[in-house]
Amino acid sequence: MFSTIVLALLVSFALYALKIYTQFARNLTAAKTSGIPYVIIPFYQVNRLYQLSQIFLVPIVRKLPASWTELWFDLTLEWAWARRYEPFKRLGTDTFITVSPERNELYTADAAVISQITSRKNDFPKALEVYESIKLYGNNVITSEGQLWRHHRKITSPPFSEKNNHLVWTETLEQCQAMLNDWFDGNTGKTESKTIYTLADDAMRLSLYVISRAGFGVHLQWPGTEGAHANGGCQKRRRAQSIKPSDCPGT
Repeated sequence: MFSTIVLALLVSFALYALKIYTQFARNLTAAKTSGIPYVIIPFYQVNRLYQLSQIFLVPIVRKLPASWTELWFDLTLEWAWARRYEPFKRLGTDTFITVSPERNELYTADAAVISQITSRKNDFPKALEVYESIKLYGNNVITSEGQLWRHHRKITSPPFSEKNNHLVWTETLEQCQAMLNDWFDGNTGKTESKTIYTLADDAMRLSLYVISRAGFGVHLQWPGTEGAHANGGCQKRRRAQSIKPSDCPGT
């Protein structure tokens, strides 16, 4: 009985390894055929198992000699914000492909390539399986393609007009200025260092006020500005004097 279980596990592992190898060989062939520079990586960064194991795997890999990992390891993480153009510069190209056993991904910093991809939607469809987790209430403009995508886009596109984009921009500027004035008592030219203890609350308020104006046509005044009621003197002092919330009675 035990030997049967072991044999079944070994066969399953062998079949899985064969599947991984076959997929990788197919992806590598596709990358070579494209003529675009490519980098082989062992993990697909959106793979759920890899994402869950990063907390354990990343520290281990970072202890390996840099010569083993410097070419590919950062490309298995969310690198675009932290590394920006550095991988492109290191590879000597503005466009490259990462090849993993699961799938290939193309990265580009070339404006002409980006223009082609975004203007030829039918030739560059989205990988819909990546967006399965946000289909909580069914399909939407992000999780769909083709005719279904056009249907959702027709419904959702009106609010994203140039007129409304301009409104969001100007309202955000106005509310940000009001927030800064509140922090610095109207003197945003002050240079002394201070600590803001209400940043999270103020960021949420900023977002809600912009949504209120752009989505519902209601302009809300920032607390403490002319025509608005401040949320109590201590709330005002918390921002102006950088005192802790615990120093205010009733907070």
